[in-house]
Amino acid sequence: AGRIYVSDDHTEDIRVFDSTGQFVRRIGRRGGGPGEFNQVIGMGWGPDGLLWTVDPQNNRVSRFDTAGRYVDGRTIPGGFMMLPWPGGFDAAGHFYNIVPDLSVTNDFRINLVEFDSALTPLDTIRPPRYTGDAQYFELNTNGGHIRMGVPFMPGLNWQLTRSGTMWGLLT
Repeated sequence: AGRIYVSDDHTEDIRVFDSTGQFVRRIGRRGGGPGEFNQVIGMGWGPDGLLWTVDPQNNRVSRFDTAGRYVDGRTIPGGFMMLPWPGGFDAAGHFYNIVPDLSVTNDFRINLVEFDSALTPLDTIRPPRYTGDAQYFELNTNGGHIRMGVPFMPGLNWQLTRSGTMWGLLT
């Protein structure tokens, strides 16, 4: 329908605009209940025609219809974010999301997990990892942990494609 959907981290809602840039509606609001958000890091149109929003702070994927009405929420492993969010849907309609790799105890790693439409895990992909000389700064706040690369340092960015492959870029 030519709509543009924008996740707003400040107000914790999704803003919908028409093709001319005119505001149409808001979807959701800040909170932890049904149809509410705590930190949307990704969204995409599922094969079911619904807008899937990924909210790791609420440990769920929420789904909305094209009119912005809340349909349901599904539990996902949460508490971890990666920006830009590398997940999404492949051409077969499988949903991909990042989850911490709990099998590694001496280093933090993530996996990209492939799910079916019921969010049943189908496969786990260990993304490539940058092994060069990188520098990070870390911050512990309110029981959370933030690790970010120093701006303009080399690194590896990767992204899932609709065909289910992964593209990588050394910066």
